[in-house]
Amino acid sequence: MRSLPVFKVLNLNADWPMRGQFAVIFCRNVVIYFDEPTRERLWGRLADKLESGGFLYVGHSEKVANPRQCGLEQVAPTIYRKAR
Repeated sequence: MRSLPVFKVLNLNADWPMRGQFAVIFCRNVVIYFDEPTRERLWGRLADKLESGGFLYVGHSEKVANPRQCGLEQVAPTIYRKAR
């Protein structure tokens, strides 16, 4: 199991080098530091990187303002799932 996860440091406002889609993305306690338009754009970009039915985990102080607009549904206070 330890060999499966991939951890990367990247600039969220720059082009992302990752290809394909992911079953789960953890983006915790970082988006709160951006202004609202940037947050909305980042939530959309993260949702685009999720495979259908994939999960996005956010920090306890974060909330996707319009999850349906990104194709997400909130399933717990800090967990969103991409629509199938």
